[in-house]
Amino acid sequence: MDALKRGKLFANILVLSSVSSLTYAASEMAVNLDASVGISDNVTRAVVDADIENDIFASAGASLVYEAVSFDTGHIVLNLELSATEFDEFSGLSHVDGGGGANYTFSPWAGFGMPWFAIDVQYKVIEFDSLLRDSNLFVATTTLGKRIDDRTDMRTAFMYEDRDSDGQAFDTRNVSWFINFDFTLKKKMTLYTTFKYQDGDIFSSADPNNLNTDLLLSIINNSTAIEFDDVFNGKLVYRLDGSTQFYTIGLNLARNLDSAFDISVRFLTAEADEGGLEYEDLTIRLSYFHRFGL
Repeated sequence: MDALKRGKLFANILVLSSVSSLTYAASEMAVNLDASVGISDNVTRAVVDADIENDIFASAGASLVYEAVSFDTGHIVLNLELSATEFDEFSGLSHVDGGGGANYTFSPWAGFGMPWFAIDVQYKVIEFDSLLRDSNLFVATTTLGKRIDDRTDMRTAFMYEDRDSDGQAFDTRNVSWFINFDFTLKKKMTLYTTFKYQDGDIFSSADPNNLNTDLLLSIINNSTAIEFDDVFNGKLVYRLDGSTQFYTIGLNLARNLDSAFDISVRFLTAEADEGGLEYEDLTIRLSYFHRFGL
């Protein structure tokens, strides 16, 4: 993606942010802003140590949220989103994305501790500084949530994700399940933990010169797509049938009802269905969120 295209998308983010002053007039509309910095210790998602690369990143985003319909038992919310992420060393991983979607949240029963349900669909276009990674992404989610007690909330969900990319190795389809718990430690302090299991496609990058013969043959025989990576010079990127497990723990510190700081640590482990190939990644992220609206 060239600098002009990126500049236009950054400008769109700023324009979207600037309309926040208009949202105070309508309680059903709000603008959410977020910014974060972080580090990932395996951006190549590599199997062997010689191929592992780490990098730091920064991101900023804005979303316009509109409560289109309200019922006694729930509501329908529409959203538009724009965001940008910059990587320090491997600039090909930098990207901007924009999209939107709809969410229907409802609870058939009234009262404390009664479960609620949500159906969510999102579509976004992601433009990388990597031709292979440019993607159209569709995500559909069904969620069940429940307040367990006055300090604990639980959510669990099933997700379907379809990523249509310019590079075959990044054409992925996955189904996943996650469960999340929020624990209120103090009035403005929440500890949360999430486990997610994802099944479908995984991808990884490797320099053939760093692989022994058995590992190279395993990749060739079990890959559903393989091509030269346009971000990591000298490496191949390949797609495999496999599963990924995500473990996240975080702490949210609210400044007030409209803004908060957040720090999270996410560890993932991915394993191919065939060939014994697996990799790990640890990501640490510090974020700030702010909401404008009534």
